[in-house]
Amino acid sequence: MSSASSHSGRKSMVSNVIVAGIQLEQMARILGHSDISTTIKYVVIDQKRIKEMCALDWI
Repeated sequence: MSSASSHSGRKSMVSNVIVAGIQLEQMARILGHSDISTTIKYVVIDQKRIKEMCALDWI
């Protein structure tokens, strides 16, 4: 059995678009969240991605 759910799909999608540069506030609107703290729960970014994102800021 797969452990995939609509929430795991949302976490993946939200994390990917945040890394791609979409603002958290925009993502909250897209998801229909009135409180941004709800959207933040879906953001999962690992340490490797954080380092990659920081490196891009210095290019």
